[in-house]
Formats: sequence, C-alpha cells, structure tokens
Amino acid sequence: KGYAIYGLPLPRGSMSVSQTNNTGFGTFGNESGAPAANGTLLISAIDVVTTDQFKVKLNTTPVTVGTGFRDTFADGDRAMFKINDGSIDANNNGILDFPSSSAANATKYGFENFITINQPGFTNGGTGTYEQVIDATDLSEGYNHITVRAWRKQGTNESEVFKDFRRTVYVDRLDPVSSVDSTDIFPYQVSNQSRDIRVKSVDGTADNVHIFLDLGAALSESQILALVNGGNKSDRIDADLFGKRFDSVGSGNHVVTSVTYEPSGNYSVQRFVGRSIFTSRGLGLGDTNFDGGYAPQDVTNFEAILYTQDQQFNAASDLNGDGRVNNIDLFALPGRYASVMASAPFTEALAAVRRRGDFTTNHTQPADAADIDNLYANIGPNQWKYDLNTSGGPIDQSDVDTMLSIILGTRYGDANLDTIVNINDFAALAANFNLPGGWSVGNFNGNVNVEISDFALLAANFNQSGPAFSFSDLFRANVPEPGMLSLVACSFAVLIRRR
Repeated sequence: KGYAIYGLPLPRGSMSVSQTNNTGFGTFGNESGAPAANGTLLISAIDVVTTDQFKVKLNTTPVTVGTGFRDTFADGDRAMFKINDGSIDANNNGILDFPSSSAANATKYGFENFITINQPGFTNGGTGTYEQVIDATDLSEGYNHITVRAWRKQGTNESEVFKDFRRTVYVDRLDPVSSVDSTDIFPYQVSNQSRDIRVKSVDGTADNVHIFLDLGAALSESQILALVNGGNKSDRIDADLFGKRFDSVGSGNHVVTSVTYEPSGNYSVQRFVGRSIFTSRGLGLGDTNFDGGYAPQDVTNFEAILYTQDQQFNAASDLNGDGRVNNIDLFALPGRYASVMASAPFTEALAAVRRRGDFTTNHTQPADAADIDNLYANIGPNQWKYDLNTSGGPIDQSDVDTMLSIILGTRYGDANLDTIVNINDFAALAANFNLPGGWSVGNFNGNVNVEISDFALLAANFNQSGPAFSFSDLFRANVPEPGMLSLVACSFAVLIRRR
C-alpha cells in the first residue's frame, strides 16, 4: 500500500553573489573526486570577495506545476537574507530587523529585509528580484555563510512555507595575519637544540603555513616565495595552529619567517624578529659559530655576515634583536666581549669597528683620514657602504659624525686623528689655509679648500679630546632595548680608552 505525499509548491529561482557592478568574483572549490573523499572536498564553488562591498541577489521565476497550472502563490511574496548567525545589521538600516526569537518570528529570526531592490514575484508577473549591497568590512575575513529565504504567499489557513537558498563566500580583502605562538623544545626530545616553532593564524584564515628560521632581512618577498616547498611546510596541529621542527638550533636572537596561505590562494610573508632562544649549542650573543667559546674567529664570522648587507643572518650576531646584523651590532660587539672578559675577540672586535670605516681598501685596514675624505665625496643618495649610522636614508653629516665619534673616537678639528685637538692640528690647518686639501691638512667640512669654517670647527674643539657625540646621541632612535643601549655605550667607552 503506497502513500502520496503532497507539499505546496515552493518559490523557484537562483541565488548569486557579485561585485556591485554585477561582475562576478573569482571562485575556488567545486572539487571532484572519489565518493570516499566527499567529507574533505569542497564540492560547491566558493566566491572570493575581495572588495569592500558586494551584492547578494535572488532572482525567482514563475512557478507552473506539472498540470500546467500557474501557482502564483508559489511565485513568492517576500524574501529575506541572513549572514552567518544573523547578529549583524547586514542591510545597514540601523537596526536588526528580526532580533527576537519569539514564536511570531520563528521563521524570520536573524534575517534582514532586502532594501536595495525588493520586487516580489507575486506582484511582478512571477519574476521576483531581490538585491542587497553588503558592506564586506563588517564581516570577518574567511568563510561567511549566507542564507536567502523566500516565502510562498500564505493562503487562508495555510502555515508558512518557504525555501532556503544558500551560498558560502570567502571574504579575502586583507592578507592573512599570523604570529609566533611558541619556540619551545620539540616534544619528547632530550636535546634542547630541537625546537618546535609554532605559528598561529591570528585571523583564522590560514590553510597552510611554511616556516623558516633565520632568513636575512634583505631577502625580497619573491626570493622568500621561491624557497617555499614541501620541506618547509608546517604540520597543522590545530585549526589555527601550525608547527615545524628545527634541529641544531643555536643560542641567540632568532628570526622566524612565515609564509601563510589562505584557501583562496592569497598569502602573506611575515618576519618575526628578536625571538630569544637559549640552547646547549653556543654561548649566545658573540659566539657566532656556536662552538661554546669566544674567539677571534667569531668576529671574522660576524664580519662575513655583516658585509652580506642583510642577505644572510646569524642569531648570535644580532645583539639588539632587531632581525638585522648591521653597524649597531658591530659597535656593540666589543662591549659584549668585554662583559664576558673575552680579551682576544674583544681586541679583534675593536679592529673590526675600525675596519668598517675603511672605504679605500674595502674594509681591510683601519680607517684613516683618506676614508673621511672618501665619505665626504659620497654624501648624497644612500649607499650601504657609507651608511654608517644605518639610517637607510641619504648619506649626510650624521654619517661623518658616526665615523668620527664611533669608528675613530675623535672629533672635528683633529687633523692627525690622535683623538685630541691641539696645536699640531692648528699647524696643519694654518700651513694649508686657502689651499685645496683633505682632512689631514685641516679640511674638516668636506669643501674644496681649507677655509675659515674649518678654523671655526677646530677652535670650537680646541684642547678637547675624544668624541663629541655619544652613542645615544647618534643611535638612540635605532636601539629598541635599554640593555642594548648600555651594552653599546660600554663599547663606546672602551673604544675611546683604547685609542
């Protein structure tokens, strides 16, 4: 014995999502595969919303039942929409249209009225048009679920009858955002050199994350993307947590670089600096080869990294934890070795500071007066070689100040670079007054001739010794930690005494 089950015809039509100019969005998903994989496949296409506004549209069509009867009630007399749980004012009319879950709102709770266009099929010859412009900035990045509900016109003594149309969109206006969650010892490992670097998807949009340790700051985004492969892809630990194991990690201020991908294909490259990790490999800052000791070879290693101009990185060389190995770290290096009473690398670090100002023989000899002249000759557009104050801006007088105070330990007017301005320097200036020449004959401002302005510089510093500028005068803005400022100040004082 069979049964015939009858239900009232429902509204028919299609739902779509588009840009406000009615252009469609790109999509992902619509995957196919073996039935056993249905639980993990994105069977439906997902619209990727990349604009600040988009349209939700429902177009209904006239309903004719199988006998040829036009059921105008099924054309529908209203439609509403809901985004996610219905907790936002999605049509921007200033209120939630149906915030109550009372029995009277049982089918409308959380839904919003269409305002942009609202033309029911029942009153429009069977063709219904509903549109709403949505402010995407009100939605979270990632997946958002939209339901459009269209009601059959309710006849006398009929219950409410409706049909739901659903579509998922992926809001992708912004790059994905991640953060370093932890750098703890990898689970169940005896050695603390094995680290579990974990990255968290802050906005919850990450599909996969690739993790790198200690890449150079100067690597471009395209260079980093070229390194992405299966070997640096992290494991998904939780919905928004990714981790990768790194072995033989040395002590120092490390840099974690993440490449985060969203399901849409959008990505971001982020660099997290100053991740202090202490392990059994190496003594930390200054032990640049991680061999458990301090030696002149550590300074050699430091210089090798420094002169790559941030193409390479070494965690034990980044003394201020800013993710770079540059002049600030170099100028702090003698103080670091002095603090641990390592005399041999201390002496070599002092020499390395002096070599940094050697422009004429490519950082192989101590800087001298000819290098000051060479620096003056290159005042202008930035060149790493002459950017002694690491400003990244044009080469200017502050780079000369750094050369004199930090590298040479002296001041303007010291023609013979013996760290004191005295009668000998005056004699050199006087003998060459109004003549062309460089620093060694009294030209202290880089002009062509030795002139009255050079005399004024000498006079202002006469009978004074040592640098005119302190490290804090020159570098406070570039040193993020007070401890680092003290360390470099220590180096600064040592540099002065040793000259």
